[in-house]
Amino acid sequence: MPGEDATAPGRAALGRGRNFDAFCVQCGLYSQQRIYFETGIHLKRLLLLSLLLLSTMSSAGQSLQIAVASSFRPTLEKILQRYDANTGNTSIVVSGATGVLYAQIINGAPFDLLLAADSWRPARLVEEGYGQPRDLRTYALGKLILTGPPDTLDLVETDDVIPLLRQHTIAIANPDTAPYGVAARETLQQLGLWEATQGQRVSGQNAAQTFQFYSTGNATFAFVGLAQWHNWPNRGRGSYWLVPQSLYQAIKHDALVLTSSPQTTAARHFLDFLTGELAIELMRRDGYGVPSGS
Repeated sequence: MPGEDATAPGRAALGRGRNFDAFCVQCGLYSQQRIYFETGIHLKRLLLLSLLLLSTMSSAGQSLQIAVASSFRPTLEKILQRYDANTGNTSIVVSGATGVLYAQIINGAPFDLLLAADSWRPARLVEEGYGQPRDLRTYALGKLILTGPPDTLDLVETDDVIPLLRQHTIAIANPDTAPYGVAARETLQQLGLWEATQGQRVSGQNAAQTFQFYSTGNATFAFVGLAQWHNWPNRGRGSYWLVPQSLYQAIKHDALVLTSSPQTTAARHFLDFLTGELAIELMRRDGYGVPSGS
C-alpha cells in the first residue's frame, strides 16, 4: 500500500514537555529495534516493554501523548512550541515508523493521538474500532526527494538520475513499515531499478534512520522526505532531487484521535490546531504540501 513513514527509535529518554521527547526516534525505540534485529528478541517483547514504559509515563502526568511518524517529528516539535505556549500544556512525543506505532496502538499503547505518515493505517484503526471517522483528518502531504553529494543532483532530469543510482549505495526506509520507503520502492520500480539496485540498497527502520545513513556518509544517496532536508543544518554538504509525483503515489499524512484516550477533548483541540493556519504555515516552510481547502 502507498506511502507510509517508518521511523526507528533511539535511547529511552523519559520526560515531559516539548524539549524532552519520551521514547522517541533518537531514543529508546531505535535502540530496542536494533537489539531485536541483532539478537533475535521477539517483537512481542519489544511491544511489551514499550507498553510498560508508556504506562509509567501516563501515570506521571496528564500531558497529551502523541505518536508521530519519525519524518514529521522535527516539524511537530516546532508546532508544539507554539501550541504549548498558547495553551500552557506540555506533550509527550513518541516517534517511530508508522507501522511500528500502529502495532503499539493495537497492543494497547496509551497514546491520545496518532500522526501517521500514511492514510491507510489510521483508516484501518477506525475500521478496527480504535478511532472514530469524525476524528480522522488529513494534515499534510509528504514530498519525496533523493539526496546526494554536493552539486550532484541540482537541476538534474530523471534520465540523469538513473546511471547515478546504478553505481552507488542507496538508503531507503523499510517499505513494510515506513510510507516513505513505499514511495522510494515505487520510484525505483517506475525507473526500472528496483531489481537492479538490490545489492546496493541499505534499509533504515524509518525515515529518520534512513536520512542518518546519508548524513553520516554510510550511503551516497537516500530517498527521504523533503522536510527532513529542510530540517538538516548541514544542507550545504549535499544536494537533492525532487522526485516527480508521477513516480509514486501521494504520501498522505492522516491524524487520528484514539478512542482509548482519556483526553479526547484535549486531543481534538490539538488536532484543530494542527490543521489551522499557524501550523499549516510551519508545515509549508518545512516543505510539506497541505490538503486542498486548508
